[in-house]
Parts: sequence; structure tokens; C-alpha cells
Amino acid sequence: MRNDSVRLSMILALLLFLVTAHSVLAFDPPTWPDGLPWALPTTMPWPTARPLGVGESWSPQLNGNPVPVLTPTPTPIVRPPAPVAPVVSPLIIPVVTVAPVPVVQPPAPNPPSIPSGGSSPMNPLNPGTWMVLDSGASAWYRIGSGGVQMEVFLDADIISNMTMAIYAPGQLSRPIGMGTTWSRDTSRLAWNGGHWNSEGDWLALVTNRNATSVHYRVTSSARDISNKTCHGYWERINGGDPIFWTICE
Repeated sequence: MRNDSVRLSMILALLLFLVTAHSVLAFDPPTWPDGLPWALPTTMPWPTARPLGVGESWSPQLNGNPVPVLTPTPTPIVRPPAPVAPVVSPLIIPVVTVAPVPVVQPPAPNPPSIPSGGSSPMNPLNPGTWMVLDSGASAWYRIGSGGVQMEVFLDADIISNMTMAIYAPGQLSRPIGMGTTWSRDTSRLAWNGGHWNSEGDWLALVTNRNATSVHYRVTSSARDISNKTCHGYWERINGGDPIFWTICE
């Protein structure tokens, strides 16, 4: 009987120990600063571990130990190479050098010459050149030679008060004709004549009776009529001096 009492006392003591141990071990164990629990001896099994949810952090109140969440290493994005600007060759514009065209100035007209000859029948001038004849001056011209038929003209910037006397070969004492204006051109003096049977020079004497100097020119066209039968005659024109005309057949 006593032994039974002893056994009952031991059972009760054991139950009391278990109840006391359970009370002691029921509080939350202390944790490390980083949230890990102290390792205390216990007879309670560890709860079943579960993974954390997205955005959920671990805490001691969760049932189970945390499962490390593996954060996938992001795959680096390979950027495409920056576009390379096309290389554009600079536009080369050829420089065209235009050579200046030389301006050709027309030659200045030759000024009228002052007769260096023509002062006498012994040194007559040749026709065809513009000259300057002073007021009151005269100049001799050779207008033909031998048996010729001639057309002689006197042009001047002032034709009025200009005279042109014609002298046959060897007849210097008196002119055989005078230059006159004609209906086809009143701006010049003209004389037409000649003789087939003549030897020597035909002469013209030009005189300026103006108060100023005059620019003038004597021209003559002569053709040979020495092998023709010619005859001449005198003619008085406008009441002036008689003019000797020659007609050849």
C-alpha cells in the first residue's frame, strides 16, 4: 500500500514538473538584433517552413523559418550601338575663273594733218587725206597725169566759201575749170573732165575763204583715155568762169 502511495506521489510530481516546464517554455524567446531567436532547448518541434510572399519580410511571428528569396540577377540590356552619322563628303563647287575680256578700244581717228607740202605747183599734195586748211590759205594737189578722164571732189566740214580750181598740164596761168556743187550732193564740190592728148600733171588749187580753219579732203578718180578720140569744149556755168569739158569717143 505504501509502495502505491510512493508511486502516486512520483506520478504527481512528474505531472507537476511537466506543467511547470510547459509554463516556463510558453513565452516568446528573446531574439538577436537581426531578428534570429535564441537557441533554447525545447522539446517542441520546429514548425514547417514556408516561402515568403512577394513583398513580405520575415518576422518571428511567422510560422516557420524563412526560406531565402532568390532575387534573379537582372539580365543586362544590351543597348544597340549609337547610330553613326553618315559621312557626307563636302560639296566641292568648282571655281570657274572667267578671264576678263579685254576691251578693245577703237583707234582714235587720226587728227587732220596740216599740209607740209602743197605750197606751190612744184610740190603738190596727193589726194585722199583729211587736212586742216587755215583761213585764207591755199594748197596744190596733183589730181591726174597724162591723157586721163577725172572725177575730182572736195569735201569739207564747212563747204561754203571753199573753192577748187582745176589746171590742165602746162597751163598754170589760168584754170580750165572750177569745182561746183551739183544736184545729187550739195555738200561737196565736184569737177569732171580731162583730155586724151595731154602730157604732164593735172593740178587742183584748194582755197579756204572762211574766217576760220576748215577740215577738208580732196579725192580724185582718173582713168586713162589716151588711146581714145576725145574733144573738149568750154562752158560757162551760173555766169561764172568758163569750164573746159572734154568728151571722148
